[in-house]
Amino acid sequence: MTPDGKTLFASSSTTAFAWTYDPRTGKATGKATIVTGMPQGGHSTRSLLVPKANPDLLLISVGSDGNLDDNTKDYSYGRSQIRGFLWKDLLSNSITFTDSNINFGWGLRNSVGIRDDSKGQLWSVENSADNIHRYDVDTGDNVDVHNDNPAEELNFHGSVEDTTTARGNYGYPVCFAAWDTELPNWTSPPGQQFSLNPSEISDETCAADYQAPSLGFPAHSAPLDIVFDANGDAWVTFHGSWNRSPPTGYKLVRIAFDPETSRPIAASSSLTGFVSIMSNADVNACGEAGKCFRPTSLAVHSDGSLFMSSDATGEIYRIQKTGS
Repeated sequence: MTPDGKTLFASSSTTAFAWTYDPRTGKATGKATIVTGMPQGGHSTRSLLVPKANPDLLLISVGSDGNLDDNTKDYSYGRSQIRGFLWKDLLSNSITFTDSNINFGWGLRNSVGIRDDSKGQLWSVENSADNIHRYDVDTGDNVDVHNDNPAEELNFHGSVEDTTTARGNYGYPVCFAAWDTELPNWTSPPGQQFSLNPSEISDETCAADYQAPSLGFPAHSAPLDIVFDANGDAWVTFHGSWNRSPPTGYKLVRIAFDPETSRPIAASSSLTGFVSIMSNADVNACGEAGKCFRPTSLAVHSDGSLFMSSDATGEIYRIQKTGS
């Protein structure tokens, strides 16, 4: 929805729509098709955001077609990227997704959560790959490193008011951020990007040519949404893992930001750059349906409290600070 509450947006996996919305009656009218041709299949979420600092802009995030989608090496493929659209121009004349020349980043496997902060800067949270192996150039073995790698990511995309500067490639499906540094032939800190096969693409190339995350999260924690509170801190939902033993995620976390720089206080190499706010008592039970809440979406209320949904339990929680 636009910041003024008068235009509502939604999408299918292929098409984005807009309606005129009356907040007094709750009625949406005048459906318009504005963006078409988003690729079908694979990760089906199409995250939409109208930034507060640029309400004429609609951002759409499209994920990959699979776990390791080699086609996303080509920007024109239209997947694993965030594109922008001047939506008012499209109410009577829709555009194909890949015809937009407003690029807010690519090489993003599945950035479900996208949000602008109070200074008009765009951030995303990235669901990275499953079941990965790293080629050991010394032994010739493909070593299974998936339990604790790669890191999920908090990525920075610059000002939402800048629609002319093309953002860079964030690595997928070539380079991935390290969480556990016990990798074959690896000596760099967490958060730095590594290649799945250093004999084909070097780790040095990953570091030089691709955008590393601002902060990493535990592998497979599945961050799905991000919001910013009045203090400028970020809140992120971890939906929870299916591809790790023991399970991880299934919690709401807060990331402290520097109010002057609007960047995380923790270094990009930190493994403790977030604080758990609400979590399940026993994540080992979370594989059973209905045993755990699974944080999904977030919204900040005008009084500073936070609404959080759980899709697994069909609940909405209200979270607010008590005391000083």
